[in-house]
Amino acid sequence: ELANRVASHAVDVLDLQEVSFDQAEPLARLFEFGEVVPHEQFIGRGLLCSHPVRIERIPLIWGFALTARLEPRDWNQLGGPVEVTNLHVAAPHMLSPQPGPVLRWNQGREFDAFLARADQASQPAPARLMVGDFNSTPGWPWYRRMALQFTDAATEFAAKAGTSTEPTWGPWPGGPKLLRIDHGFTRGLEVEGVEVLEIAGSDHSAWV
Repeated sequence: ELANRVASHAVDVLDLQEVSFDQAEPLARLFEFGEVVPHEQFIGRGLLCSHPVRIERIPLIWGFALTARLEPRDWNQLGGPVEVTNLHVAAPHMLSPQPGPVLRWNQGREFDAFLARADQASQPAPARLMVGDFNSTPGWPWYRRMALQFTDAATEFAAKAGTSTEPTWGPWPGGPKLLRIDHGFTRGLEVEGVEVLEIAGSDHSAWV
């Protein structure tokens, strides 16, 4: 069902989190490029693309992030390089490998170091899209950390369209969504649209 939903939206770049082995195979068949690393716990990740990309795995104290660099020579609709990063921030209630608040702080320090290295390695710095489950509503520190450096795509589009942002997470699969903790943050990109889609059997919605 998830693979059919992806195919119906003609997705060019698919970021996956908490992806399991049974999900990985049908989704990977839809794309020629990228990487998917399934896992039966919460650290399965994937970043799949319709055109050639260079994938970098960013080790973190909990799990890892994936970054895809899209170059204009392979993506002819681009005017310059774009880096898409798939990031999953630890939940505040986690106990291992460290208490949640400490783990989140350490992830933030590691991620800031990655951004500094990446921007220095490519001058001028590429346009960026940072997407994923940040386990943070707009009032939480991780959201504010990102909002200081990037633009919240959902907020930007809602302001243009005269609408409101939508919640993306609920406390149980299939239940109502109550909080907005999944985000897309941009730099150097213009947001043309944002859509939140229900995914059967998941406590998260998809973010398009």
